[in-house]
Amino acid sequence: MRDTAFKRVLKTMPPGAEIKIEGPFGSMTLHRKSTRPAVMLAGGIGITPFRSMLCQAVKADAGPPLLLFYSNRRPEDAAFLAELQELALRCPRFTLVPP
Repeated sequence: MRDTAFKRVLKTMPPGAEIKIEGPFGSMTLHRKSTRPAVMLAGGIGITPFRSMLCQAVKADAGPPLLLFYSNRRPEDAAFLAELQELALRCPRFTLVPP
């Protein structure tokens, strides 16, 4: 894991410490307008809900054109990258802009 301020704070917290978490907010579903492209922007492990939507859309073989911008510091840190690349090869309406 990278050394971030967030992770340093978690590391120093005593076991049993209480934390307050808010979110996620909004709707995390793929729209149904097949003529309007679905443009997604994800970073790091935030890819998880987008991966689920993309897998379902490719499996259903229907829906809008799909465009995913996926940002990571290094390609080797990108969760699900090989799977997303394979989905993009299988599905002509899915375009992946990888890290």
